[in-house]
Amino acid sequence: DFIGAQRREFRFASRFRALSARPEGRLDREIEQGFPHLPSGCVIQLERVALHRVLENVRESVRLLRPRMVGGLRELASYLGHVPTVEEAMDYFDTSLDELLKRGLWSRLLADAGLVGPPTDPDENRLAKGLRRVAHVECADQIRHWFAILDGGNRDETLEEMLHVSLWGQDSKGWSLNDASARLQKNPAAMDDLRSVLQYRIQHAPTHPAGKVPSVAGPLTIHAPYTRDEILVGLGHWSLEHRPDQREGVLHIPRTKVDAFFVTLQKTDDDYSPTTMYEDYLISHDQFHWQSQSSTSVDSPTGQRYLRHRILGYTPLLFVRETKSLPSGLTAPYYFLGPCEYLSHQGSRPISIVWRLLHAVPARLFRAMARQNVS
Repeated sequence: DFIGAQRREFRFASRFRALSARPEGRLDREIEQGFPHLPSGCVIQLERVALHRVLENVRESVRLLRPRMVGGLRELASYLGHVPTVEEAMDYFDTSLDELLKRGLWSRLLADAGLVGPPTDPDENRLAKGLRRVAHVECADQIRHWFAILDGGNRDETLEEMLHVSLWGQDSKGWSLNDASARLQKNPAAMDDLRSVLQYRIQHAPTHPAGKVPSVAGPLTIHAPYTRDEILVGLGHWSLEHRPDQREGVLHIPRTKVDAFFVTLQKTDDDYSPTTMYEDYLISHDQFHWQSQSSTSVDSPTGQRYLRHRILGYTPLLFVRETKSLPSGLTAPYYFLGPCEYLSHQGSRPISIVWRLLHAVPARLFRAMARQNVS
C-alpha cells in the first residue's frame, strides 16, 4: 500500500528488490514496465501519482554516486562499530553486488572512507573489472576450491584456470597458470576483495546442487551460472595459453563426444542477424525447444549427430541465459542445464528439436526461462 506521502528517508527499493525474481536488474525500469519479473501469481499496480513518487524515491536511493557511497560507508562503520562487510554495505545502500563493485575495488572504497589503508596493487583497475566478472559464481564447491587456491592449498587446475580467465580476461591470453597465479599474488588488496566476494556468494549459494557430469563437463555444476570463457575452460576446449576462436552457438568437441549449445532466449535485432533469431525456449521443467543453425539439414552429418546422438555416443549439453547483457552492462553468464536427450524434431534448415533435460530445471530458473516461451 503506497497511499500517502512517505518520509524521504523511507526506501522503496529494498522492498521491490525483495519481491523481484531479478533483484540485480534496473529497478526503475522494472517499475516503468509494470514489474515483469515478479514471482508467478503476483502483481503490483501503482496509480499515476504513486508511480511518480515511488520512481522518484527509487531513483534517488539507487543513484549511488561515489562520494555518497564513501560518506555512507563512513556512517555505516560508525553505526556498526567495525569495518562494514560487503553484505552489510549492500543492505545499507539497497543495492546489488555488481553495483557495489562497479565503483572499483571494495578495498579502495573502504580506504577512501578512511576505514583501511590505501591499496597499492599494481593491477588495481584491471582486477576491479575482473572481480565483477567472477562475482556471479554460485556453486559452493567451486567457491571452496577458489578459496583453497587463494590460500595456497590443493589446486584443481581447471577450476584455477576458470578463475584466472575471468579475472584477467583477454589480457591473460598466452599466460601459464603459474604466471597468472604469481601476478595475482602481487595484488593483495584484490585478493582480499575476492575473498570478501566469495564469502558473500557462498553464504547465498543454493543448498541442493544438482550434481556434475565430470566425464563430459569437467567441474561444471548443473544449474550453476558460468561465463562463456569459464565454460570453454571447464569443457577442456580452452586454457589460459590456448584459446581457439569460438563465435557460433554450438561447440562440437569430438575428443569427448560433446555438443555444447549456447542459447540466448531474448534476442534483439542489434545483437543477432535474421538468420540467427532461433526459436529457443523452455517448454516445461524437463523439456526444451531448440533450433539448429539455419544451414543444418536433417541429412547432414551435423544434423544426424544431433538426432542420433545416443547411437553415436554423443552427449548434448545445454547452456542457457535470458539476455546477452545484464542491466549493468556486463555480458550475462549462462546457466548450465546439464545433459539432454533427443525427443522429437520438425523441419530442416533449421531443425527444430525438443530435448529432454536429464535434470529438471528448478523453479528459480524456470520462472525466467519459461517466460520467453513464444509458442
